[in-house]
Amino acid sequence: MTSGEHSLARITGASEKLFPDTLRIMGWDVEDPGLAVVFDRAIPPFIEQHLAKTVDEMCVKLGVDFEDVDRLCCHPGGVKVIDAIETALKLNQGELNIEREVLRDFGNMSAPTVLFVLERLLARACRTAC
Repeated sequence: MTSGEHSLARITGASEKLFPDTLRIMGWDVEDPGLAVVFDRAIPPFIEQHLAKTVDEMCVKLGVDFEDVDRLCCHPGGVKVIDAIETALKLNQGELNIEREVLRDFGNMSAPTVLFVLERLLARACRTAC
């Protein structure tokens, strides 16, 4: 995503990475009477081991230097997940403060949680640029 002269925010590219044999790390089990979440304790170490390389690969694919990224928008899966992201990407502790706020205010609401982070990022950007 970029922001600036053209608009508050614009999606300029996308990338993804699939990790084989990780089904039991995070996901859902279908049970009677419904869904049961799967969150393995391996998530933070997995992030610390794989995230930096994955982000580097995505940046190359998108033609972006990570050093030029002003701010990430991350899913705050939990405090340990946020800590692992900061560690893996060598961010200053607390740099993902909005992710921590959303987690504190709402908890982990599954996939939509990152949209709450994005909403707050856009709101703050608008206060400074609009």
